[in-house]
Amino acid sequence: MEKKLLKILPLFILLIISVLALSTCQSKIPSPTQTTSNFNNVNSASSKSIHGLILTLSLDSQTYQNYQDVSIIVDEKNMLSKTNKIAASNKLLSEEFTLGPCTWGSPCGIAVFQGLYTTSNFSSATPLVIFNPNGAYACPSSSWGEGIAYDFKPLSDIATISQSTVPPSSYNLPLNKELQLNGYWSGNPPGAILNSFNPGAYTVVADDEWGNLVVVHFTVSQ
Repeated sequence: MEKKLLKILPLFILLIISVLALSTCQSKIPSPTQTTSNFNNVNSASSKSIHGLILTLSLDSQTYQNYQDVSIIVDEKNMLSKTNKIAASNKLLSEEFTLGPCTWGSPCGIAVFQGLYTTSNFSSATPLVIFNPNGAYACPSSSWGEGIAYDFKPLSDIATISQSTVPPSSYNLPLNKELQLNGYWSGNPPGAILNSFNPGAYTVVADDEWGNLVVVHFTVSQ
């Protein structure tokens, strides 16, 4: 009996070591669909593209009080565990889809609409003006459309953007942006005024230049 145990014991130990090694290796392999955690998925939606990217739109709540800020995160991430180089298409829906008063640099943007809309009918509505039109911004003279390729790092929302300049140039751009919106603007500059989000339903749409669309809703209570 003891001789049999002595023969079996090395095989058993080898089996345990193999299982532990396999488990350790698997834990080091990142999931290709791993996404950034935004606001603990309180109010979030994502859309995957044929290019291996995932566009995620997240809000920090589903319901807000009147005069409360709305926090929004937009994230464009490479789902692949290898470098992902994608040619620019420069096809954002319009200049109203942006992540700030300057449109330069980012291949994605958002627009906010008053009312409930879906990906199929939001284009019939007019987006709210969410960035101060009265401000004087030092926007770069270059357009975001001059990017000719986005070289995403593996499983990352950081891309190296190549530009069609002479000589050619490139720069790194994090494609993860958090916005704090405290209302919308009405009127013409320089006399535009800031309004709080009125009680009711709102739609936030995120878009990228490769045709990815994400829609999230929120409500403002009395």
